[in-house]
Amino acid sequence: MESPINLKKLNLKIGDKRIKVNIDNSAEAAILEKEIPQGETAFLAYFDTEDGTLRNAFYIDIERVN
Repeated sequence: MESPINLKKLNLKIGDKRIKVNIDNSAEAAILEKEIPQGETAFLAYFDTEDGTLRNAFYIDIERVN
């Protein structure tokens, strides 16, 4: 039986901006409002775990807020 993954931080890289956010491991979602540059840009999302392992974030929902 696998042990649970204990997430510690959410890491986002949007273009040349880096954002790190502490997260509650029991949360079902992390909601952030950030400005994203207009046009094509690179986006990367991953988690730091308590044991130092990096884990990809597989489900990302980005919405435009006016």
